[in-house]
Amino acid sequence: MNWVQSLTKAIDYIESHLTDDISIEEISRQSYASSSHFQILFHVVMGLPVGEYIRNRRLSLAAQDLQQGGKIMDVAMRYYMEEVFNAAGADFIFFNGAVNAIYPERQRTPDKGWNEDYEAYWEDYNNSLDWQARRMGRDFAGIALAMTMPPEKITGNELTNPDNDHGWEYRRIAAMMQTHGTVSETELPPRLDIRLRELQLDIENPFVRWAAKRGMMNYIMLRGETKQQLRLATEIGYMELGGAVTVALLPGEFTPGLAWGGGSATAEYAIRQRAFGHPTFSESAGREVLVFGLCNDEIGYVIPDNDYLMFHNPFRDMNYMLLRAWEYDHYQELLSPGPRTGSALTEAFAGLVIHG
Repeated sequence: MNWVQSLTKAIDYIESHLTDDISIEEISRQSYASSSHFQILFHVVMGLPVGEYIRNRRLSLAAQDLQQGGKIMDVAMRYYMEEVFNAAGADFIFFNGAVNAIYPERQRTPDKGWNEDYEAYWEDYNNSLDWQARRMGRDFAGIALAMTMPPEKITGNELTNPDNDHGWEYRRIAAMMQTHGTVSETELPPRLDIRLRELQLDIENPFVRWAAKRGMMNYIMLRGETKQQLRLATEIGYMELGGAVTVALLPGEFTPGLAWGGGSATAEYAIRQRAFGHPTFSESAGREVLVFGLCNDEIGYVIPDNDYLMFHNPFRDMNYMLLRAWEYDHYQELLSPGPRTGSALTEAFAGLVIHG
């Protein structure tokens, strides 16, 4: 094989694995050359190191994905977060919260005010999207790496140094880690336990019933015992990682009080001025749980029964006069199956814990 064929084979391999963790050694093996010889040949012919070529090609793909309507979060994870983790030699699983998924799609990343190229947002829309994806990916990856570092080493690492292409929110979190400390890594045994249960929930929300009958919802609807009764079929899950981490797998977006207590699960903050009255997910599990929402299904918002009210008034002064609850500006009920969804899911989760 001559050097042209060798280089062509290597580039073909790179192009077909751009979203994977590519090592120089593996690329060299594809070209049937030693790592040192291949890197010299590549640099001479292509005019740049192989690592820089891979990085540039990934950035080109990221920009192309965004121009074709790709989501900022997807691009941030696929290209920019992975770039940082690969540089750190780390493997990762990333769990993303709802706010970090929704805001970028509304062009509301928390770092715009720090963008040194902010004017580009108005001059070049695609360039702005790529910048947001890059900053988000680097910030999230930096947080993941820094949270288990000794605090004094955060600024000494180019991937976690707050002054190295990171935004103000990352800088704030990094400062908190340096002040209050980080956590140590915990190795878990390779054990995964999952229990799932099918569940039927009554659709009592009149708007959801209307929309579901017209095929506007992605629900599997079932007729109940009477003609007027409609139910949706979904599932709930209980998961343990390594026997130490407990996760509730929910089919919708949940109110935090259902998992850990407080907030709208209490009489003090609930619109109906009474407590939820059911054990939280953590109380049922006997330990604090994580919650993975939108698992396998998307049934809408899950609200404590005591805080469910089909009413929305954006004028807070009027809210106070009418309801004595000036903070009440709910909209979640509009997209929730009904007022008993919260209790149905918490009882089903408790059953999985007890009978598992």
